[in-house]
Amino acid sequence: MISLGVLPGSNAFSRGYAINNAGVIAGESDNNVPRAFRWKAGVLEDLGTLGGASAVAHGINNRGLIVGASSNGVAVRPFVWRRGVMRDLGTIEGSASTPGRAWDVNDRGDIVGNSRVTGSLTQATLWPGPNRHRLGTPVNLGSLGDGRQFSKALAVSNCLWVVGRSTVTGSTERAFRWTPDEGMLELGSLGFAHSRATDVNDRGEIVGYASRFAGFPTLGGAAFLWRGDQMWNLNDLIDPASGWELLAAEGINNRGMIVGYGRLRGEIRSFLLVPRGRSW
Repeated sequence: MISLGVLPGSNAFSRGYAINNAGVIAGESDNNVPRAFRWKAGVLEDLGTLGGASAVAHGINNRGLIVGASSNGVAVRPFVWRRGVMRDLGTIEGSASTPGRAWDVNDRGDIVGNSRVTGSLTQATLWPGPNRHRLGTPVNLGSLGDGRQFSKALAVSNCLWVVGRSTVTGSTERAFRWTPDEGMLELGSLGFAHSRATDVNDRGEIVGYASRFAGFPTLGGAAFLWRGDQMWNLNDLIDPASGWELLAAEGINNRGMIVGYGRLRGEIRSFLLVPRGRSW
């Protein structure tokens, strides 16, 4: 484990959110007024802001594009950073005073996150990349339930599969997959009340977690893998004598390797799952 350090003036806090194939990392430093950073070859670089005091970087692709959210002095806005320049992505509602956040970017430059639609409603948003015909125009991905629920897109594959979470009714949230052809599909919840999809690879494999309480798998939950139109409890796919209780899966690569966190001998630990076969 290697410390990434902190930006100058930080109060000794930093957090990395995403890494690309070149080992470049995007994240935030400081927990009073966070600043977005890029870590490359041992050096932390402050990415600046959209005019306000704070910024957080959430995603990075293999071309070096970084996405996240930054204050513009009025609202927290979604941004893309490229070659030293941070650009406001805009929101569905269109005003510069409405909030949004970019969570992930694929290698084609497609960006996903969430933005204000109207009033207090925020929904999953796609900002198409340069190879898409709607470049620069935010696309509202809608929601589950009646289509007027809260939703958030957390990850996007190079095949333009988008995953995240959406309320269905009230405060009940469920994991979703969105594709251009099929729209938004609920993935299930393993019998729990809530679920959330956190990542998707180019094979169409999706990971996340189901939980008793929304956003808190440590209070009763299980990591899942969704593949072939079926949701699998990852605890059923590992050696039952391992001592692990897998609570949440946070990422999956194109080789099927999964990272997340769980409980091992009573303590919360991070895990890496390496598939031995593809029978599941």
